[in-house]
Amino acid sequence: MNNTTDNPNSHKRGRKIILITAIYIFIFWANCIPGLTQQAAVEKVEPALKIIISAGLEKQKFENGKQITEVIEAVEAKKGDTIVYTIDYLNHGSNSAVDACIIDPIPQGMTVIPQSAMHEGFKTEFSLDNGRAFSKYPVKYLLMKPDGTNELLEAEPSTFTHVKWTLSSPVAPGQGGRVSFRAIVE
Repeated sequence: MNNTTDNPNSHKRGRKIILITAIYIFIFWANCIPGLTQQAAVEKVEPALKIIISAGLEKQKFENGKQITEVIEAVEAKKGDTIVYTIDYLNHGSNSAVDACIIDPIPQGMTVIPQSAMHEGFKTEFSLDNGRAFSKYPVKYLLMKPDGTNELLEAEPSTFTHVKWTLSSPVAPGQGGRVSFRAIVE
């Protein structure tokens, strides 16, 4: 069987962008403990951050002789495309959310653009180990060499697994905001 001729979808070489079902977000107050489920976090505290996640395909177009960047619905993407992931949050609880964190996995097959995740009012960090530990950009790690010595290296953004935003000020009831990052399809 020849897959290129027998498969009716073989002309589509792009990757499907799957929203929400493949993305999970943890929201924590106080210590921002990785691994705690959102349900458990909500049961422990009164603030409740509602989140809405979206992804869009970044496209360049010319209008009146000027290059304009727009974000359109991301249904399919191909290698080299830039996807913008946006997380809107709203505290619909009765108390302020203090030291709230938003932790979002970077989808497999994507390379985050670290500077795109930096937002005023947030401490932004990245993980290399599936969200167990986080560091500010540029992320450094120790490599043990064959002779037993360690070498401090800078991690490539393609090795980042998660991004974490810690809000620098409380989110009052009824208040919210937005964080986002851009990533390139590998």
